[in-house]
Amino acid sequence: MRLTASLVVHDWHWPELESCLASLSLAMVKALPDASAEHGHLTILYNGQQPLPDAAGDKVAAQFGFPFTLVSDAPNLGYGGTNNLAIRPLQEQASPGDYHLVINPDTTLAANTLQILLKQATMVADCGLLSPKLLDENNTPQWGNKRYPSAMVLLARLLPALLRWPPLAQLNKHYQYQDLANTTQATEVELCSGCFLLASVECWLKLQGFDDQYFMYFEDFDLSLRALDAGFRNVYLPSAVVYHQGGYTGRKNWLHKKWFIASAWQFFSRHGFRVWQVGVKNKST
Repeated sequence: MRLTASLVVHDWHWPELESCLASLSLAMVKALPDASAEHGHLTILYNGQQPLPDAAGDKVAAQFGFPFTLVSDAPNLGYGGTNNLAIRPLQEQASPGDYHLVINPDTTLAANTLQILLKQATMVADCGLLSPKLLDENNTPQWGNKRYPSAMVLLARLLPALLRWPPLAQLNKHYQYQDLANTTQATEVELCSGCFLLASVECWLKLQGFDDQYFMYFEDFDLSLRALDAGFRNVYLPSAVVYHQGGYTGRKNWLHKKWFIASAWQFFSRHGFRVWQVGVKNKST
């Protein structure tokens, strides 16, 4: 088994990236049956506007114990499109049983996270995307998995004050799978968070990676739905933990909110519009 990973970096914030790389390296050592160099590889795609700092590669090498490629001038094709630069070439070297991880630089893995996820992958027939429990720095759940969205819950993401209305607050809890708050079992889910997505290379290639037309936001939802449509099963494992510093659309600036609205429109145009109901049609949600 070979595990590859891709990491898109737009703002080179070294303390954050250092923590991500160190935790990823340790998790890979624990997860791979033979943690030799040829069994793991990371591609870092830097698409920021400023030149990389001096000795950036040396700093990466000091924290990450596997081979890596640092692309210092990757085009900014959006989150999914830039990750595709690492995903689509896997076809040339993939073998059965290989896996690929898409990971955000603002994440930190628990040491056993990849070990748990990869073990589960071998136990689930037609396993698609594997999703961990996401926590913030205060150990508060981030509810990374979602049910199919509606216009009302997305509006509440932009305007959190709307969640003071109890019916919408309850709908939002259902949308965020808060009913799984106390589960300890692997559970099938509809949509997974793009900040940490693990799947077999076979799955990634069958889906042809992310849809390049999404610049930011909803590329993960679109990918998750296409995985379900292709016959894969997306699985949430609460025993696998990842700490994530991002999220919270309502707190972002208006440029991000503009991207969010544009991508939401694209998502609904392709997959179907909902005013209130959440959850995939014709399935128990």
